[in-house]
Amino acid sequence: MSKHRATCISHHNKLVLYITPKDETLPYNNNYRNPKDFYGDLLHRRWASKRIYNHFSQRLGISFDTKYHAYGLNNVLKKGSAFIYGKIYFNFKHRHSTLLRIQKRQHARFESLPEQHICKRIKHLSYKKKFITPLQSYYNFSLPFPDQDIGIIPVQPVKDNNVPTDESIVSTDPILDKVPSHLIPLIPDYPFYAGGLLNQPSPGKIKGKKLQPLVVGSEAWLAHMEEIYVRHERDRIYKEKLLAYSIKWDTDPDRAEYREDGVWVLMAYTDALHAYELKKLEIASRPPCLPVTKNTNKKKQKKKNKQADNASTSTSTPAIMTDKEFLEQLHSEVLNYEHGVYDYFR
Repeated sequence: MSKHRATCISHHNKLVLYITPKDETLPYNNNYRNPKDFYGDLLHRRWASKRIYNHFSQRLGISFDTKYHAYGLNNVLKKGSAFIYGKIYFNFKHRHSTLLRIQKRQHARFESLPEQHICKRIKHLSYKKKFITPLQSYYNFSLPFPDQDIGIIPVQPVKDNNVPTDESIVSTDPILDKVPSHLIPLIPDYPFYAGGLLNQPSPGKIKGKKLQPLVVGSEAWLAHMEEIYVRHERDRIYKEKLLAYSIKWDTDPDRAEYREDGVWVLMAYTDALHAYELKKLEIASRPPCLPVTKNTNKKKQKKKNKQADNASTSTSTPAIMTDKEFLEQLHSEVLNYEHGVYDYFR
């Protein structure tokens, strides 16, 4: 099952980052667990793709197929079942060993299976409430049947105020008339004070000095909200990047970001090494310099040197690096990136 992969306890976390089991099971460590939103999106993609996975059990001597199944909304509304997905095991086939002793054990285990078509509920991902139509705005991951009203229990749609939308927001509050529409969904439910987003006063200071919060719609209040919007956009772009990495590497965000950063470090090192070797090859392929003939007329030579000195003092010329200095700079970059690769993967 381990596919002959093993490490010492000091480097076991590196083995975890590069191994993704078929069942996506991670060790009992919070640092390597899948977030629920990522796991929900992963199950949704696998269910939507209708992919069938093939498995072989050497212990049972059988091969079988699995696929993911999404329970309908009637299970939630009528039966009160909160499970979202299930895993179906089907198409069981004998693949016994050639050894008679092992073959008998495998046959006994196969016959002990209760059914030849099993649907196992995925219990660690479920709806939040029973007997209520699940709404997509309540969840950070994709649902198989989002916002479908089938007429059993009418539920008013709830809008998620934490996520700004592209739709124009019409405010009925006259205080918010001066507030831009892209800031309204991000207005917090608590007051804030002068000093910026990262320099808010403590509760003791507010009470001791009797500070007053910023007035909604004022210039200082709008500047504070712009800081909140910039931070929100930065976090959104970072989460979208992590999601793209997760889809690219087909693993959780932590592993995907680790692998993407590792690829960048390796590519930077190879680019620096290529530039260094290319410059060495360019210098080696140049023809040798011709010897410079000495000028026998000393007076003319002194006059030319004086004119050259006057010209150099009147106009400043940029310093030109020699081939040796350029090679030393490239070699220094190679060593820096090499140390970076060592520190990243050790």
